[in-house]
Amino acid sequence: MKNKEDLDRWLSLLANFGVIAGIVFLAIEIRQNTEMVQSQTRDSITEKQIAIFEWFATSTENIRVREKGDRLELDPGSPEESQYHWMIAGNLRLWENEWYQYQQGLFEPEEFEPRVYIWKRMINDAPGIRKVWEMQKGAYSPDFKKLIDSLINEPEQ
Repeated sequence: MKNKEDLDRWLSLLANFGVIAGIVFLAIEIRQNTEMVQSQTRDSITEKQIAIFEWFATSTENIRVREKGDRLELDPGSPEESQYHWMIAGNLRLWENEWYQYQQGLFEPEEFEPRVYIWKRMINDAPGIRKVWEMQKGAYSPDFKKLIDSLINEPEQ
C-alpha cells in the first residue's frame, strides 16, 4: 500500500507541475500574441498616415484644395469645399484611432505627446480644420471630443 500511495503522490505532483507549466506556457503565448497584434496595429496606423502623405504628394490639386480649405478660401457649396471636408474628416478619424490606440496602451506618452502637439498646431493654425471639426465633432467619441476641444486655442507651453 505504501508504494501505491507514494506513486499516487508522485503522479499528483507531476500532474500539478504539468498544469503549472501549461499555464506559464499559455501566458507566454498570450503575451507574444498581444505584442504581435499591437505591432500589426501600429503598422496599420503608419500605413494610413503614409497613404495620406502619398495622396497629397502625388496631386497638386489635392494640395491646392487643402491649402485653400485650411485658409477658408473655398467657395461655399463647391465640390472643392466638399472634398476638403472629406479630407479633414478622414484625418480626424485617423487622429481618433490613434487616440483610441493610445488609450489601449499601444503608445507610450512620450510617443503620443508629439502627435497631440502636431494636432494642436494643425487645428489652431488652420481655421478650415477648426470649422470642419465644429461641424462634425458630434460624430466622434466623447473622450476624443474633449481632447480636441481642449487643444483649440490652448496657450503654448
